[in-house]
Amino acid sequence: MQATVSHSGSELGCGIRRAAHKRKETFWVFAMITSFAGSFVFLLGGLLVSLLAIVEHLESEPAYGHITVASLILSFALGVLGGHSMDRLADLRKNKEF
Repeated sequence: MQATVSHSGSELGCGIRRAAHKRKETFWVFAMITSFAGSFVFLLGGLLVSLLAIVEHLESEPAYGHITVASLILSFALGVLGGHSMDRLADLRKNKEF
C-alpha cells in the first residue's frame, strides 16, 4: 500500500515563500556580521597606525595620515552599512507573513 501526499497550491507556495524569506534573512545576517567585523578591523588599523605615529615608532610621513583617515572613513562607511543591514533584518522579521 502506497500513501500519496498531495499538496495544495497554497501550501506549496507558502513553503516557497518561507524558503525565500529565510534566504533573505540569512543574507542580511551575514551582511551585518561582515560589515561590523570589517568596520572593527579598519577602526583598529587606523587607530594603530595613528598611535604608532604619535609615539614616533613610525617615521613621520604624510602617507600615514592618509592611511589613518582612509581607515577611519572606511570604518564609518562599513558601520553605516552594518546598521542598514540590521535595519533591513529587523524589517524582515517584523513583516513575516507566515
